Amino acid sequence: MRAGLLARARYWQRPAAALLFTADLELSRKRNAGRARVVPDHVLVEQHRFLPTVAQLPGEGFAHVQEIRDGGDTGVSDDLTSAWT
Repeated sequence: MRAGLLARARYWQRPAAALLFTADLELSRKRNAGRARVVPDHVLVEQHRFLPTVAQLPGEGFAHVQEIRDGGDTGVSDDLTSAWT
C-alpha cells in the first residue's frame, strides 16, 4: 500500500507525507474489550508489531512524517503547515 502511494507521489513529482496514528497496545486491548465484536488478542499484537515507526518511514521515501498519538496529543507543530507552502 505505502509503496503504491510513494510511486504516485514520485510520478507527480510531489512530496509524500505520512500520518502515523499510534496507540499503545494496552489501550488498544482496553478499547477492544468494550467492543461488541472483540478482535482476538493475537491479532492486536500482530497489528502493533507490524506498525511502522516514525524513524522508519523517511527511509521508505516519505518527505514528511507526523505521528498522531492516541489521547489527543497530535504532536503537530506549527512548521508542519509551512512545509507544504
